[in-house]
Amino acid sequence: MENKPKKRQETPKSGKKRKLTNLEWTLIFVAGVLFLVLAAMLILKPYFEIPDITPSTAPSTQAPTTTAPAETETIPPETTEEIPLVMMEDMASLYAQNPDLVGWIKIEDTKIDYPVMYTPDDPEKYIHMNFEGKRNAYGLPFIDGICSMDPESQNLIIYAHNMNNGTMFAGLLDYEKEEFWKEHPIVEFNTLYEKRQYEVIAAFRDRVYFSYEMVFKFYQFVDAIDEADLKRAEQAYKEKSYYDLDFELEMDDNLITLVTCDHYQDYGRFVVIAREITEDET
Repeated sequence: MENKPKKRQETPKSGKKRKLTNLEWTLIFVAGVLFLVLAAMLILKPYFEIPDITPSTAPSTQAPTTTAPAETETIPPETTEEIPLVMMEDMASLYAQNPDLVGWIKIEDTKIDYPVMYTPDDPEKYIHMNFEGKRNAYGLPFIDGICSMDPESQNLIIYAHNMNNGTMFAGLLDYEKEEFWKEHPIVEFNTLYEKRQYEVIAAFRDRVYFSYEMVFKFYQFVDAIDEADLKRAEQAYKEKSYYDLDFELEMDDNLITLVTCDHYQDYGRFVVIAREITEDET
């Protein structure tokens, strides 16, 4: 039997590469496109960020029907012991109807004469809801959820819509005129337990800023960390205000910040700052 010579195994020539298949080329192309999309999203991200807060202006439908409470209050008897807070009688009757109520705001010669609501777990609950809990385009003034009512924040930020028919906080825009401020320097804001008056110390247009903008944001100033922080807010109010008012804020001052939408620019707001008048002030 003859021995057949073994067939030498051929080896591929060195330097010759295998061609990529159509599937492999497709996968490479898709990966490249995904990489470019992700890179573009990272570069353009700051331009598409949503501002910190954006209470919106609702369209006009019908005017709210809630009426102001009568000006009566229950005064607890004098005692040497610590007196528990007693809710004013007129506010107590409203509170019984809706326990989200925390006060009443009023400015003479404007349509601003409304209950003020506070729901920190759902801050914008009353942006489109009336006092009876029914959906309503007007909504009601409400205190920002970053504020506290117990203990009470140094600065209470109150929002309401700027309605086309002049209701809700549309009247705030009158404070653009210094003459209006001279005739209406007082804002009444009664809590459940006491009557209060605040003097307007600044009025200005501003906007909601993007999170990366390093500026004073009026809607984030609630409690001054220290005197320097308070003076920073004071300086910002003076620089932005339409009129030059000579005031100095102290650490024991209480403020309210009234805010409504103003479409002079994107995310525009009209802001009125008022300081509580204490018993020893005139």
